[in-house]
Amino acid sequence: MNDTSTHTDEHLLERLRAGSDQAFVEIYNRFWRILRAQAFYFTQDSFLAEDIVQEVFAWVWKNREQMNTSIRLETYLIRATINTCIDDKRKEKTLAARKKLYAYVLDAHYEPRSNMEDDQLGQLLKKAIGEINPATRKAFEKAYIDQQKTSHIAEELGISHQDVRNRISRALKILRTSLSHLRIF
Repeated sequence: MNDTSTHTDEHLLERLRAGSDQAFVEIYNRFWRILRAQAFYFTQDSFLAEDIVQEVFAWVWKNREQMNTSIRLETYLIRATINTCIDDKRKEKTLAARKKLYAYVLDAHYEPRSNMEDDQLGQLLKKAIGEINPATRKAFEKAYIDQQKTSHIAEELGISHQDVRNRISRALKILRTSLSHLRIF
């Protein structure tokens, strides 16, 4: 009996727990459309919705051995998708709040400088940005210099939404460390 489409959720989950790739593919094929629609409803972004569905399925595969076999699979996956959307929105709001706070702190501590001081600061900043690896630097520059949204950067670079956020976070950490002696961070 190779056709897993007739298997119950319980049977599919048992096979998934045992590491069956076929069971995972069947689960994916059964539910990816409805999960993508659910994610799109929350995000209104088709690329982000697809990333979220991929995150959910990656989590399912990673945690397959601990999955309860008596759950209703569709309900469980929809709830996991909604929770991932909520987490993503929360992270996005936190990142936006940090950016606002960061801009406020910089503005509050800004003292007028001479052109020479501005040139020196610009050179230090260019040097610090140059120390960031190219992939991370590209994501950072698109977010902070080009003012692009994370979802647009992810699409353009062909990486996940979360990977973009991780790269930007790494870049900011490197800049904080490199420019800490200036006391602006």
